[in-house]
Amino acid sequence: MCMVIMMTEVSTSLSAPRKSPQPTTLPPTILPQTMVLIEAESEGTGPWRQVAGPGQVLFVTPSRPKTFVRFPVPGRYRLSYGGKDYSFDVKDGASVISDRTYWVGNTWGNSGWPKGPTGPNLSYYRHREGCFMQMAVDDIHVFADGTIVTNCMFEEGICPIAFYGERNGEPVRLYGSEYGFLFGGRALTADDHYIYALITGGYGGPNYLCRLTRDGKKAPVNKRKSSWKVFLRKNPPGPYNRNLVPPQGIAVIDNTLYWSDSVARKIVTMDKRTLKTTGGFPLHRFSEEKADCPFKMVADGNKRLWIVQRDARDTWRVCQYTATGQWTGVQVQMPDWAPTGLAIGRIDGRRVLLISDSGAAQQVHCFSLDDQKPTYLRSYGLRGGALAGPKCGATGPGRLFFPSGVGIDAKGNIYVACNGIGHLALEDGLIHLHAQRRGQGFGATLSKFSPDGREVWRLEGLEFTDNGRVNPAQENHIYTKDSRYVVNYELATTEGIDHPSWRHAAWTIDPLRYPNDPRLHTRHEEQNVNLFHRDGRLYMVISGGRFVAVYRFDGEIAVPAFLLASDTSSQKFTAFGPWPPHHPKGTFLWHDGTGGAPADGQFQPSEYQMIDSRPWAHLGTDVDDRGNLWIVEKGQTIHYFQLENIENGLPRYRERSTLHLETLPFPPSSRFKRIKGVRYDIQTDTLYMAGQLGEATKRHFDSIAAWKGVGAVLQKQARPEQLKWCWKIAIPYMPGGKGTDYYFYAESFEVAGDYLFVGFRRLGSELPDGVPEEVFVFDLRTQRRVHILRPGPEVGYWVGDTEMPNSVSAFRRADGSYVVIEEANDYAKLIYWVWRP
Repeated sequence: MCMVIMMTEVSTSLSAPRKSPQPTTLPPTILPQTMVLIEAESEGTGPWRQVAGPGQVLFVTPSRPKTFVRFPVPGRYRLSYGGKDYSFDVKDGASVISDRTYWVGNTWGNSGWPKGPTGPNLSYYRHREGCFMQMAVDDIHVFADGTIVTNCMFEEGICPIAFYGERNGEPVRLYGSEYGFLFGGRALTADDHYIYALITGGYGGPNYLCRLTRDGKKAPVNKRKSSWKVFLRKNPPGPYNRNLVPPQGIAVIDNTLYWSDSVARKIVTMDKRTLKTTGGFPLHRFSEEKADCPFKMVADGNKRLWIVQRDARDTWRVCQYTATGQWTGVQVQMPDWAPTGLAIGRIDGRRVLLISDSGAAQQVHCFSLDDQKPTYLRSYGLRGGALAGPKCGATGPGRLFFPSGVGIDAKGNIYVACNGIGHLALEDGLIHLHAQRRGQGFGATLSKFSPDGREVWRLEGLEFTDNGRVNPAQENHIYTKDSRYVVNYELATTEGIDHPSWRHAAWTIDPLRYPNDPRLHTRHEEQNVNLFHRDGRLYMVISGGRFVAVYRFDGEIAVPAFLLASDTSSQKFTAFGPWPPHHPKGTFLWHDGTGGAPADGQFQPSEYQMIDSRPWAHLGTDVDDRGNLWIVEKGQTIHYFQLENIENGLPRYRERSTLHLETLPFPPSSRFKRIKGVRYDIQTDTLYMAGQLGEATKRHFDSIAAWKGVGAVLQKQARPEQLKWCWKIAIPYMPGGKGTDYYFYAESFEVAGDYLFVGFRRLGSELPDGVPEEVFVFDLRTQRRVHILRPGPEVGYWVGDTEMPNSVSAFRRADGSYVVIEEANDYAKLIYWVWRP
């Protein structure tokens, strides 16, 4: 078997391979779809304003001294800078664009930026004016005219509070709020003048109540002061992994604000004019063991509060209270439900209470309030939602997936937000911050229903810290950890609810039927996805820092079938609590349907096998085309687990061999200090290894989260059982200069066909503008870099943050083209290129 190495070379220029131009000197001819590095004469001379092509402005950029410019078509171009015009030709004759940028998972691609202010205002512009559907929605408030304002616990695009509406009958993102930060909160409400939003302080910080104008601008309580948010309380620690419990609900009646303190198990009252606490009251107690815990709430216009509460016996109710805190004796209960949102409005002249339900029904329930007690009228959406039969997991109109909030406008239109796994992240009746974030790796939707129950439109922000894989047997199917997409590579991706180039076809996760699915109990940023076929069946592999899980498919749903993991009772990578149930100490295997247990994906005690008394820490995992596992442990050992056979569709694994770093046949100048990742090509019997050579690259790795970077070197070895070293490739990176905090480093790599694809990440606020995340392409036959994939105008020339160790995947199609998929965190999507060498 042949072995390949990747190695870091310090690079201060990350442009395409070419002779760097002198300042303000442009090459006379440029190939279409290449990115040209243009250097200003000196700092402070101003940005490049525009590049004009055949009758159009192609690109407007806020720039620091360096920027990349893309020229998509042949022709003569004029660049104006510093009062001077520079003319040059883009070379004719290259009529076929070698790569094009596409995306899946988001209604919009955020193609409208960059434009607008530079410097410190750029971040504000991105979240205030950028166009994308956010990655999570925990609550919504709908104004009478149909304007929707959202709030969520965490939003990577720096926009937890955002506004949506309609123009000419089409849904649009209106703008973000002036509150631009990663952390939002669980709930919000509004009166005639202001929006009041709960804000969590992040990991261990304080919780706030913030006040905004109805168009999202900060609204200080005292105009002589800048304060527009007030402290509520600190997060007390939860039982596992520093879990924190943020406030859960908020409502307003006259001059009083009410918010749910789930820790103290009471409602706190505040004067909305001063935002000072005035008192509070406990909920009516339905069990003797412990006081009920409050969640979402809404005011009904008659000085009554409707509050979601859960008792010590896990029974959910929606109860009515007076403004002073007395229970009126009125309550709503339904079987097997989990109420997540409330709204009051009118439909067909009737006054109604709407309740979103993330339990078994996956619907919005409508109750008439015209009588003394609520009367059930109907439910919106298909019962069972996306998890309903006959095709569990399939998406479509009315098939909701864990509703998280509901609202209603003056015309009786209903708006429903869905967000991940809803109220599944519970412990002792509380929703914890870390556990709730677990649900925010599963995407968000925002839907409008007409009063008669028809779904009118749906906005989608489906991906966060996700990578994607092409199904080798169906090239137009892309899988992420929880979804299946159908794509058309021949169509350009378009913005809006009509996007024929891609369709979200199915959810592959069923939290209600398989509550111990590893995807629900491990951190979403460590859920790398792989696919393989065996015996005519498709299998999926999810791997992270201390686990590898293999799934079989039952229709659209991926069912846990195998797990290799370490004792997780005290490990930080688990999202919530000890998991899986009944597991042994150390490192263990779990095979579904063994030891006399049924094959049901439920983790029975007899299905475990301990293989090591100590826990393993994985730095990289690969799955070859036969389903065999290659696992790097602590950078020193490669474990090879062979898929020995398939029993009734269930994979059976056994460790066959172990490769130790000190025994690998590296030349002295190429000996690894640490292996960071592996890829095995079964067709050529070749093992590719990425890693760190030694002291020459120590600063690089020690400074940038060594658990993520793929390393400085890629090496190739032939025949794993009789290793023979072949060659190595140096991987470029850009270190931060003195006094800066930025890096540009290789985060992932993939081997497909004749090429090596290396994904780079930018890290730090000081990285020069115009340097996006990008993918370098190396020819495996010559070990030379032959191409760079960079985001195009379709996505605003921007990938967004990449955080996964395997953020890039690649697949060679039957026509010889390559599909290269990359994580794109900032704007809740995946981007991909179709590249034709």
